[in-house]
Amino acid sequence: YNYYEDQESKGSVVKGLIGALVGAILGGIVWGAVGLLTQRVFALLGLLLGFLVVKGYELLKGREGAVKFVIVIICVILSVVIGEAIYEIGMIEIEYGKMPEYLREELATMGYPSSMLTEDFLKSFIPEKSAFYEEVFADESFRKDTLLNLGQALLFAALGAVGVIVGMSKKNQPQPQPLSAAAGPIETAEAPVAAEETVAPAMDSEE
Repeated sequence: YNYYEDQESKGSVVKGLIGALVGAILGGIVWGAVGLLTQRVFALLGLLLGFLVVKGYELLKGREGAVKFVIVIICVILSVVIGEAIYEIGMIEIEYGKMPEYLREELATMGYPSSMLTEDFLKSFIPEKSAFYEEVFADESFRKDTLLNLGQALLFAALGAVGVIVGMSKKNQPQPQPLSAAAGPIETAEAPVAAEETVAPAMDSEE
């Protein structure tokens, strides 16, 4: 039995796509959550993203062949984008929420009395959230870091997906049959020699 040959004819593209999308969403959530908890980006988590996408596709009996690779590639990219978006937006929200604290410390060092540093007074220095987002996205270093994170994650996610596909392919390959079983019993070279010996006396007797 060969899983891949069976699924290439019987698998469902729609079910496989659904499974891959579920794996992509789960992987993206894990990526973003780990990043927010540690406030760091671990590119090696991309391996997990690729693994979840492929396993989701195969668990729902997705069709094998070229369509699988196309769906896996698209869903891996989607998973990385989801994870990076969760991480970046979460970090921006965290920084925006800390702005009153930063302002209070900065204004205190500038000589403002603590009685003046009320919440309403600090809010007058804080930009609107939309303006803050625009400022962050316009920052060149932010864009470079984001692209670097995306590139590293895509690389490791691709490695994870390829590793799972290759591993499953080897596991489900039909095992070659032993030569004796496939070709039948092998005749020895002694039989023709014996035949020649029996023919020779017969020819002598005719002479």
